Amino acid sequence: MAGVIAAQPWTGLFVAFDYGKAYAELAAETPHGTARAYFKHTQSNDLLARPGEQDLTGHVCWDWLAAALADGGFAKAQVESQESFFIHHSGEFLAKTMAAEAGRLSQRKLSLLQLLHPSHLGQKFQVLHARR
Repeated sequence: MAGVIAAQPWTGLFVAFDYGKAYAELAAETPHGTARAYFKHTQSNDLLARPGEQDLTGHVCWDWLAAALADGGFAKAQVESQESFFIHHSGEFLAKTMAAEAGRLSQRKLSLLQLLHPSHLGQKFQVLHARR
C-alpha cells in the first residue's frame, strides 16, 4: 500500500503511526510473527476463534515501508517512538497545553499523558515519517 501511495505525484509529509519494528527485530525477537487477536479487550493467539467478531493485528515492518517511500522519491524515512515524535515536533503545543491544564486533571491532559507516557502508548507506538 505504501508503494501505491508513494508512487502518486504529490509532495508533502507521509506519516504513519502503528506498532512496528525493523525487519531484523521482527526476525530475531518474533520469529513466529506478531499477529494476535483481541475480543472485548482480551488478547488471544487464536486468530480464527471468532471470525468477524474479533480484531486482528500485527506489527508493521518499517523497513519495507521506508523502502517503498525511498523508491517513490521521499527523503530518508525516520522511525521514532510516538513519545519522541510528539515531543520533537509539537513540543510548544504540548508545553502550552500542559501549562494551561496544570491546576486540574482534565480529560485533555489525561489523553495527552496516555499518548506520551512511555508505559502507555508513548513507547508502544512508533511513527514513520518522510517528506517529498
